[in-house]
Amino acid sequence: MKKISLLFILSVVVILGCDQKQKSNQTSDALAQKNISKEEKLISENGIGNSTNLTSNEIVLEQLQQMKLAIKEKNSEKLCQFFDFPVQLNEPFMLFVPYDKLLERWPNSQVITKYDFLELVNTDEEEQLYALLTTLDVTLLKNTYVIEKDIEVKDDVCTYLYSINVRNDKVTLMYGTNSSIYATDDDWCAESNTFITFKIIGNKIIFDEYVVAG
Repeated sequence: MKKISLLFILSVVVILGCDQKQKSNQTSDALAQKNISKEEKLISENGIGNSTNLTSNEIVLEQLQQMKLAIKEKNSEKLCQFFDFPVQLNEPFMLFVPYDKLLERWPNSQVITKYDFLELVNTDEEEQLYALLTTLDVTLLKNTYVIEKDIEVKDDVCTYLYSINVRNDKVTLMYGTNSSIYATDDDWCAESNTFITFKIIGNKIIFDEYVVAG
């Protein structure tokens, strides 16, 4: 009888020990999962994680899609993400800001703050940029560094030029006009090209330069 009682007690001790070990493992797993969730939250909040593994082209593709949407929505706040304020200008040209508005401030004010930008911004100013983003298939950037397209319209004296060029740590968007086969000496095209350059910094593209030629 004593032998049976002893075996019973030993069995209870073993069962309780296993149960305690299981609870301890569950607690450790829960803490580990909590730490992982916390880390994932920090990654999400800081914009790092999987996106840090994006190539330059993938970053540009993602950012241009966001820019296209922001222009379509006329969302000035969303457009701010493409600038590192305050912006120092060398010429009175800036993305999304009317030339005449900048000229009024020039040369006394060559620095544009976020407040200035939100006050002066006009998405309609970049109608051709939006045309570029809708005309070119930016998803092609997955497999190439350069996308180009020329648009000819019947009886239009101008040919419309659009291109995206990713090179090293920069991307340049170009839109412009050139004389078409319909241009004559009396009816000609005002030829010009606009180059908008962004630096690729982290997971963003940041406005660098705005040049108008022609």
